[in-house]
Amino acid sequence: MTGPGLLVRVGLLLVMATAAIGTPADADLWGHLRFGHDILTSGQIVQPDSYAFTSDRAWVNHEWLAEVTFAEAYRLAGSPVLVGFKVAIIAALCALLWWYLGRARPAAPVLDVLLALAFVGTYWRMHTVRPQLFSVLFFAVLLIAMMLADQGRRKVLLIAPPLMAIWVNLHGGWIVGLGVLGIWTVMRVIDGRMPMRARLFVASAGLAAMSATLLNPYGAHMWAFLGETVRLGRADIEEWGSILTYPVALGVPWAIVLTMAAIAVWRAGRPRRFDYLAIVAILALASFRVSRLDAFFTLAVVILLAPELTALIGRATSRWRAADETSTVRPTAAPTAGVIAITVVTVGVMLVPAARVAAPYANCLTIAGPWVPDAEAGRFIAQNQLQGRMLTWFDWGEYAIWHFGPDLRVSMDGRRETVYTDATIQAHRRFYAGDDSAMPYLHALDPDFIWLPVRLPVTARIASEGWTPVFTGSASVVFARAGAGPFQHVGNSSAAVRCFPGP
Repeated sequence: MTGPGLLVRVGLLLVMATAAIGTPADADLWGHLRFGHDILTSGQIVQPDSYAFTSDRAWVNHEWLAEVTFAEAYRLAGSPVLVGFKVAIIAALCALLWWYLGRARPAAPVLDVLLALAFVGTYWRMHTVRPQLFSVLFFAVLLIAMMLADQGRRKVLLIAPPLMAIWVNLHGGWIVGLGVLGIWTVMRVIDGRMPMRARLFVASAGLAAMSATLLNPYGAHMWAFLGETVRLGRADIEEWGSILTYPVALGVPWAIVLTMAAIAVWRAGRPRRFDYLAIVAILALASFRVSRLDAFFTLAVVILLAPELTALIGRATSRWRAADETSTVRPTAAPTAGVIAITVVTVGVMLVPAARVAAPYANCLTIAGPWVPDAEAGRFIAQNQLQGRMLTWFDWGEYAIWHFGPDLRVSMDGRRETVYTDATIQAHRRFYAGDDSAMPYLHALDPDFIWLPVRLPVTARIASEGWTPVFTGSASVVFARAGAGPFQHVGNSSAAVRCFPGP
C-alpha cells in the first residue's frame, strides 16, 4: 500500500500510539505495586492486612498475579517499563483484532475503521496501568475463540480452561468472560442442528473453563466472596456508575459504538445468530448501568457483529469513493518511485510531532486530575514521620500505604470489599458527607491523624471537635490532636509535572 491509503493508516497508527503512551497514575497503582512487592518479598500470596486499622474481613486479593507482574516490571526499570507494558498489551489487542478481522479480507478502509472503533471504545479502560488491562485482552481472546469454534475450529476452545485459570488470578473481569462463555455454551448444547459429539465437546470445554476458576489461592471461597460483594451499587466510585454520570468525553465512545451497532444490525436484517445479538444487548445494558464494562461491550460489537459492521462501513466508504471519483478530475498517475518518495517524506514529517508529544510521557506516569492529593501534603507527612492511625479519604488510601505504611495505617483505601465490610464502607461515606453520625464515628475510630480533602462537608466540623489543622494545602488538610507536635512546615512545590510515585 502506497500513497494516500498508506498515509491514512500510518497517521491512524501514530495517533493510537501517541494516545496509548500517555499514562496517568491510577489511584490504585500505589497499592498494586506495594502489594505485589509484599508477595514477591514474602513468597506468600495470601497476605494479612497490615495497612488498615479498620479492616474487618479477611483479605481476598483477587488481583494478586497482576500486582506481582506490575511490581516486578517496576522493579526492573521503574515507570518506563510499566508504560511499555501497558502499550504492549494494547498493541497485542490491536494485532489480535487485525488478524481476526483481516481473515475476512475486508477493504483496507473498513479494517482501519473497525480497529479505530475498538481502540476508541476500549481506550478509557486501558488508559492507566491497572489489572483491567488483562481483562480487556483476555475477553477479546475468548470471544475470538468462540467465533472460530462457530466456524468449525472447535479445538480452539481448548484455550478456554487455561485462559480462565490465569484470568481468575489477574482481575475480577473474568466473571464477565465466564458469563458470556456460559451463554454461548448453553446455546450450542441445546442446538439440535449440531452433532452430538460437537455439543459434548463444547459442553466439556465450558465446564472445564468454569472449573479452572477454582485454581486460585482462595479456591471455592473466591466464588463465595464474589457472590457476596459483586453488585452494581457502588455510587462512590465514578466508573461503577451509569454512563450518564460520566463526563461527556468518556461517554462519547460508548454512544458511537452503540449507534454503529444498532445501524449495522438494522441494515443487516435478520440476525445471523440471535445469541450474538443477545450477548451484545446484555453488555450494552450492563455497560450503560456500569460504565466500566464499556470495553467489553465494544469488543463484543466489533467481534460478534464484524460481518454486519463490515457491510455497513463498506457501503459508506464505497459511496464516498464513488462521489469522490465523479466530482473530481482524475489526475495523471504519478511514477511509483515518486509516490513512494512522497509517502516516506510525509510519514517522516508526521513522526516528528508525534514523538515530541509522546516522549515526555514515556518516562512519567503523571499524577494529575481532581482526585490527587497535594504534593506538599505528602511531603509534610513524610517529613514529620507521622505514625499511628490516620483517617483517610478513599482515593488517597493506597497513596498513603505506598509512602507511609505500615507505620501509618489508613482507615479506608481502594481495596474496598476485599478488606472492609459494607458497614465500614458505608460508615466512611456517611462520615465524608458530614451527617449526624460523622462525629460519633470519628470518636469511635479514635485516629491519631486525619487527612481529608478541603472540599468535604465534614472537614469544617472537625476543628470544633478538638482537632488542629497542622497542614492546609490547596486540595487537602491534615489534622492532629490538639497539643500534638511541633511539626515542621514544608514549602510549595515548584514541579510543573508530578510523576509517579510522587509525592
